[in-house]
Amino acid sequence: MADINIHADTERLIQSVQFNCDLSDREFAADYTICIYLIRMREYYRWVHDIAPNLALDQSTLMDWVTNKEADWAAMQTTDYLPLNWKGQEYSVFDVQSINTFLRPQGLVYSAGYGRFSKPVFMLAELESFEQNRHYSLTIAGKELARELAAPPATLQGQEILIRSEAITRMVWDLYEEWQWKKPDNAMAEVVNIYDFERRPMRALKRASLDQQELLILHELGELLAEDMLSDAWVKLLSTDNKHQHLFARAVRDYLADCFSTLPGLLAEDNVPALHFYFASLTPMRKAMFPSLARSYQQWRETGAATQTSQGIKQAIVQGQAHWLKIARRLLTDFEQENPERDMSMQAYIEQYAL
Repeated sequence: MADINIHADTERLIQSVQFNCDLSDREFAADYTICIYLIRMREYYRWVHDIAPNLALDQSTLMDWVTNKEADWAAMQTTDYLPLNWKGQEYSVFDVQSINTFLRPQGLVYSAGYGRFSKPVFMLAELESFEQNRHYSLTIAGKELARELAAPPATLQGQEILIRSEAITRMVWDLYEEWQWKKPDNAMAEVVNIYDFERRPMRALKRASLDQQELLILHELGELLAEDMLSDAWVKLLSTDNKHQHLFARAVRDYLADCFSTLPGLLAEDNVPALHFYFASLTPMRKAMFPSLARSYQQWRETGAATQTSQGIKQAIVQGQAHWLKIARRLLTDFEQENPERDMSMQAYIEQYAL
């Protein structure tokens, strides 16, 4: 990677990207629940002040910062995202390919796209690595120089996969920190034991984060496969303003990716730690959608998580491939025909389509 020289053009670029991040946060912060919002702001505060995840925060100082940040958002005078300028040339904020063409030799990477509920998501970071083949490109982003509240650890745009190593580290630590509250005997307990989080937390965090990179790459490759199986209307479906439909459709696509790529890949590599982490990171909604997979994992775990005892997981994967592809196509049909079922609640979606 090229050495980064923070000259005037780079500094101006950082400021412009951060302005656009702040503008997006101002417009969409109200979409978070209060609990999620405060969690995101706490983590964002750590990034702004470069505070290690294992260091305690002063809650009074944190809340003062949140208040000041909200005041800064309220004082912003525009709703227009700033174009990005490099050496006198101006670029549209979403012209990611052109911008990265001149940033990569500088050791930088830029990302812009739309996240959940069509929230614009921007990021500027140091470039760890970049590789490209005829099927896809893979970018690993390192230290982040500009970012916002939404920091997805991995994204797919077209055939371009972006992995955000800082975001992965934060995600891993958040799961460990949450587990520490009650220390339940679950998938995360296996992760904690395997990586030795309790005795060497920062060393464990580094090792676990590297494994998570491989897991997320497999997942994003699975999303590429999923998009090939679905029509172009899927993009419109994911842009719906119906939040329940949006979230369920995203979860269905995630399970398509996992059944065709992530889980078969981890089993083929005999990556036991990453398999435990996969199940540790499943949300309650996703567990409710695919209870047969959760049961097969529990049986595998109880028998010692040996490769030869993973047949139940493999069977659930095969069933999931057919099931989630069928459900994805059903969702598309309902969406295109404006079927009333498209307005179901999340609970109704899960009850009707769970496997």
